[in-house]
Amino acid sequence: MHALLLALLTCAAGDRTIDTVVVCPPSFVPTMNRWVAYRESQGHGIRIVPSTLNAESLRAAIRSTAASGKLRYVLLVGDADPASRSDAEVRRRSVPTHYAAAKVNVRWGSEPEIATDNWYADLDDDELPDVAVGRLTADNAAELSGMLDKVLAYERSDNRGDWQRRVNIVAGAGGFGAVLDSLLETVSKEFLTEGIPPAYETTMTYGSWRSPFCPDPRQFQDIVRGRLNEGSLFWVYIGHSRITALDQVRIGDREYHVLGNQDIGLLERSGGAPIALFLSCYTGAFDATRDSLAENLLRSPEGPVAVYCGSRVTMPYAMASMSVALLEEYFVSERKTLGELVLNAKRKMAEPSVATPGSHGGRPWLDTVAQGIYANQEQLRQERVEHVLLFNLLGDPLLTLRHPGELQMSVPDDAAAGEKVTVTGQADVDGELTVELVNPHGRMRHQLPRRESPPAEESEMAGCNRVYFDANEQRWSAETVHCKAGAFRVDLAIPADASGACFVRAYLDSPKGSFLASAPVAIRGAKDPVIRMADAPAAPRRK
Repeated sequence: MHALLLALLTCAAGDRTIDTVVVCPPSFVPTMNRWVAYRESQGHGIRIVPSTLNAESLRAAIRSTAASGKLRYVLLVGDADPASRSDAEVRRRSVPTHYAAAKVNVRWGSEPEIATDNWYADLDDDELPDVAVGRLTADNAAELSGMLDKVLAYERSDNRGDWQRRVNIVAGAGGFGAVLDSLLETVSKEFLTEGIPPAYETTMTYGSWRSPFCPDPRQFQDIVRGRLNEGSLFWVYIGHSRITALDQVRIGDREYHVLGNQDIGLLERSGGAPIALFLSCYTGAFDATRDSLAENLLRSPEGPVAVYCGSRVTMPYAMASMSVALLEEYFVSERKTLGELVLNAKRKMAEPSVATPGSHGGRPWLDTVAQGIYANQEQLRQERVEHVLLFNLLGDPLLTLRHPGELQMSVPDDAAAGEKVTVTGQADVDGELTVELVNPHGRMRHQLPRRESPPAEESEMAGCNRVYFDANEQRWSAETVHCKAGAFRVDLAIPADASGACFVRAYLDSPKGSFLASAPVAIRGAKDPVIRMADAPAAPRRK
């Protein structure tokens, strides 16, 4: 056995530089072989370390490999081994996690220790990751094989469709108190209006009866499950949750289910597998004696390809800071792999924010708001660093992210309602081109009725769906044409009731990839002869 462990520990792909350490139970190595071969074909050098070593020896092996300066990824293969388990067989197919002392979230009822894999990625003991780390929480070889199937299909398959430009957001109602609840709502607003470029489509499903984004509460779980099934680039949940389920939607004295472990078998995904982000408590408690919601979603063939989630009680301010960093790392920095995205987002959120003249929103604004709750900057820093430990990636850190290409497009600065706007551009490939006139994220096309009391009658609840789908409809008009490579022109109708600062967005779907573009356009209505283009939010600039 000692010889086998030594062979595994020193295993490398020929003379290739080692940039990835895989900590893996020996019995899972045959299942991992196809993943190793695939990653080596991409140019990665893989070293496999047997998980039968203790945690300190595993960390030492990772640091020894990192001494070359080339290590970029650590993949832990196997579920965590809870300290309460003593079964030898369980330990043989597990990878131990680390427990860090909690300092901030214990004030809100969390356990005194945080389950974190960040410890393996921290090479200099400053609590910040230096390499990307992720975990495939498989209990056996069959589960591991299914997780690898999703990873390889995500990267290899030509799963075309507009799911690649969609971000689905589900938000629960608050409960921390008025001030902290406002921060929780800020996370939702940040995802909707500030950080997602206008070329992307967003949906919001909100568990507050006051919001037009709240559907019929009796069908809330069906709509949430439907948003998972339709496929999306990211599927985001913001709110309260437990280890095995999301928080209930409460309407008066009634409670309605949202999503839990019991729903996993009902998933029937038609679009691409999303990357799920749970900005909530406990969904990522991968060390619990029962499998968490995040683990079961990762295990399901119909579930997300990866899940980023918290292992203990999480806090609104730090989650809002994390959301800003995640959005910047994907949409602006365009990180190539999921592990790089998470690594850099964690490091960025731990840093002090720097305000720029004339800026609004983002981390500096969040810090200013949070200072009204906390006594000093050090408390803000402690909460952010603690959430670096709290959040773990359940998935493959080497997962190649999908980034649609840029489409060249030109749109007039303004146009009149009831007429047409001419959209021109250049496509490099043949494909189906969809051009749309849309509102900015978070702004509805029509003034929707305000609810003064919770829906009680059946007709009131049924009417919630009409308002919900209307609130999520950003489009004023759309045209889809078959586009040949080269110049294109589309005359897009402008409805008579459209007005204000809008966007034209274009999506080209082709066998060679997807391509996006957006441009602001001011729509002049009968009562709006002049529209200031400053009213339209600017798209994040790519680096």
